[in-house]
Amino acid sequence: AGDAVLYAAPHAVAAFDVDPGGRAWASDGASTLSCLDLASSTWSSSNQAGSVSSILTRSATDLWFGSDRVVHLEHGGSCSFGADALTELSPEAALRSPARDVAIEGDGVWLATDRGVDYLDTRGTPLVPEDDRWMHFDPADIPGLENLQGVVVSSSGLKYFWGQNVVFVLDDGGSPFDPSDD
Repeated sequence: AGDAVLYAAPHAVAAFDVDPGGRAWASDGASTLSCLDLASSTWSSSNQAGSVSSILTRSATDLWFGSDRVVHLEHGGSCSFGADALTELSPEAALRSPARDVAIEGDGVWLATDRGVDYLDTRGTPLVPEDDRWMHFDPADIPGLENLQGVVVSSSGLKYFWGQNVVFVLDDGGSPFDPSDD
């Protein structure tokens, strides 16, 4: 198979994404986040404070990852990064419960949580929380919208959230802060 190149991962792979800069990001589903620089064929790994079960590259210089917490990583286009490159979103930062999965749509971040759906509009500045806007979709408003496991934003703008026994589809009409067009 001359068309394929195989890279042995330093651990089992539970989550995986590739950024536009040619770096493959992988986690073991526990606390290890690893990065493969395809240009040099070398892996770098770091241990995180919590589990890493989802990875979503945002650009060639940043990504989001999460499970029992959601973290923005500003890696600057490198597989090597320090602790100062990590910004954690926590329940104290407007999340009502730990996020299990994350999806990006423009400057917004959709979060599937134990207690519904959270939407964060970073206004183009994910590291400046002062200008952030939050929207919550609560189980009290939509019965069954708890213990969500995942989220996907389709190319048409529909948002899919799922739990163990349900799938929700949200058409926010392009305006998450205006529930009248949902």
